[in-house]
Amino acid sequence: MYFDILAVHYVWASKIIELIAQAIA
Repeated sequence: MYFDILAVHYVWASKIIELIAQAIA
């Protein structure tokens, strides 16, 4: 259960980082 939550959080974090990287570039 906790691992699933962490996995979802990791995916969200990576997507947000991608959006920020695109915004900066």
